[in-house]
Amino acid sequence: MSHKTMTEPQAIFTISILKQALKAIQKMPRTLQEEIYFDLEDLSLYGNTLKEPKVRDLGNGLKELRTTAQDGIARSFFFFHIQKRIFVVHALGSVD
Repeated sequence: MSHKTMTEPQAIFTISILKQALKAIQKMPRTLQEEIYFDLEDLSLYGNTLKEPKVRDLGNGLKELRTTAQDGIARSFFFFHIQKRIFVVHALGSVD
């Protein structure tokens, strides 16, 4: 009997979350936080290939990652930088 090995996709982009954005995320409900981190993982895997409705271009290099969970919605604002880096500079959430 042979086993197929499933490998996890490797992140292409490195994500850095600025302190104030991290604090904002940590104040959100747990389920919303989890969804944000899942969405950030997708962003690290797929980068600039993610488009609306998940990622919206706000202009001048600023992007908006849109997250929806049972407890509410969140917006994380980020930009791409050289050497496949992403910086999350701000986050806000709205709880239902």
